[in-house]
Amino acid sequence: SAVSTTSEASGGGASAGPTGPIRDASELKALPGNPNPVYPPRDRLARRQGLAVIVGRVSADGRVIQVSLEKSSGSPQMDAASMQAFRSWRFQSGQQGWVRKPFQFRLIGEATEVPATLRK
Repeated sequence: SAVSTTSEASGGGASAGPTGPIRDASELKALPGNPNPVYPPRDRLARRQGLAVIVGRVSADGRVIQVSLEKSSGSPQMDAASMQAFRSWRFQSGQQGWVRKPFQFRLIGEATEVPATLRK
């Protein structure tokens, strides 16, 4: 049960994946205040950890305008949190192109409860 990637088939389609080189996000000048993903509470409580690798397209004005999951963390919630966070990143203008950004979910300390919205 191998996981296929879209980088193998980069032909046709309006929403085609990355074309050309993919730079590491650390090579670009990021603006201050870019958020890290929120650790999903249920994953924290279950002590799940992982690394999600996101590929995004940076526009000429420095906005991340398209994101895709290159490597799953093993948790759909952590993957979604990573993509949501990277969508709001901003870089200095003039650095357009595809970039790769890993987000590491690592637990430090103990999680004691999941926030609830309903009373028991």
